[in-house]
Amino acid sequence: MLLCDTLVLPYTMAIYDKENMSKIQMAIEFIKSLTQPANKGYILCDSWYSNKKLFAVSKESGYPYICGLRTNRVVYPKGHEKLGIKLNHMCDILMQGTNLKRNESLGFLIKLTLEFLLKPFLKN
Repeated sequence: MLLCDTLVLPYTMAIYDKENMSKIQMAIEFIKSLTQPANKGYILCDSWYSNKKLFAVSKESGYPYICGLRTNRVVYPKGHEKLGIKLNHMCDILMQGTNLKRNESLGFLIKLTLEFLLKPFLKN
């Protein structure tokens, strides 16, 4: 979507044809077709599109990528790429010894994941 003040318009539309291209590949093509943002721009997607390839293409295009992460996603901490851990399990580990409930800590966990676990994949 393109947003200008209160006007919201679709950027582009395409019919999904699974015989020709995956949804992830379609999203990659959409992102690659964007021009460099004149001001600050973002790619905003739902959790289905939390994908390493999309993170990288978005960064190459000059757009920060914002998406939800499902708690059953496996992440690979920097330096321990062979030792994946599900976000919900990581959340339980981080909560040990605190008074936080799982819902309160998920926001923190997502921020932590984006900052320390996914960022290294996007560095030049």
